[in-house]
Amino acid sequence: MQIFLFLLIILSFLIFSLFLINYEYANSNGIRNNFGLDILPALNVDDTPISLWVEFKPSMVESIVKEKRQLILKLIDIDTNNTYIPKSTEISIFKNIYNNGNITEELFLNGTFVSDVDSLTLEFNSYDNKKEGKYNNSIKDSKVLANSNGIIHVNQPVLNSGYYHLKVKVNISNLGIKNQDFLQFDTFLSLGDIVKIKDFNGAKEENINILSYNDIVVNKSFNKDTNEISFKIPFNYNLTRIEEGFIYIHTELKIPKELSKSYNYNNSNIKINDINFKEISSGSVSVDPFSNSSSLIIHYILDSNSLFKLTKEMENTANTPLERTIKFSLIP
Repeated sequence: MQIFLFLLIILSFLIFSLFLINYEYANSNGIRNNFGLDILPALNVDDTPISLWVEFKPSMVESIVKEKRQLILKLIDIDTNNTYIPKSTEISIFKNIYNNGNITEELFLNGTFVSDVDSLTLEFNSYDNKKEGKYNNSIKDSKVLANSNGIIHVNQPVLNSGYYHLKVKVNISNLGIKNQDFLQFDTFLSLGDIVKIKDFNGAKEENINILSYNDIVVNKSFNKDTNEISFKIPFNYNLTRIEEGFIYIHTELKIPKELSKSYNYNNSNIKINDINFKEISSGSVSVDPFSNSSSLIIHYILDSNSLFKLTKEMENTANTPLERTIKFSLIP
């Protein structure tokens, strides 16, 4: 009798385990803050390393420019580059919203999509009037079918520069993979921002371009008295994520060569959060006078070590709640 009960318990456990294998999500976290592209860590599925390719095209946009903007997803074997056509793809996208010094994560898009080709493309801001492959976030369809090219036209919401959190659940029950029906991926993806300071220093034909590869530029200014250029991007000072080593900040100032003489690198005061960049890291700023024939490019580059120092500095000096931004400035 005891042997019978023991065998019954073992059999019940095996059946329960099989149920979990069939329906449990495989989790992968691609929190690497990539600039417009992420190939997530592969999941070992039936001895096949399957990954999710997610990409914004273009990777940087200027908000005032009307253009088609795409989010492309592919399920790939990273060893062979073979692609798969899943039964369906459930996508939840959250966007970081900056308001009054704080950052909140708000739902941007949620839906289940089906494509008959080996890629799924959400095409935003397309203003396409075709009926097939159309998504509107005010319409709660159970599933949205892509057109013959794997494209779904998204008229709402509008896709602009920002920092996005993507949660993707892929139904692979049609692929005949034993004991695996779903894969789940989690990643953060940046759509870069381009803004201009126009009529710079009275030169109406000259603009200074600000490029942020990470997030939207929330504040830009030019001080005519000191010629100081400054701008900010949202940043959540989270030591846990910084210590994981996945965060990397990159912004740029592109100054026309005609104006760059005023901004001699050796004589300029270049700051990050009002701290001289050399106190953070000598590598946090670099100047490139060569790659662009018409502009001097100043790169602000912050790795995890630099961001850790900035966070500690902010915590030590703040008498009020931290403003969730990083400020970049250049004073000739």
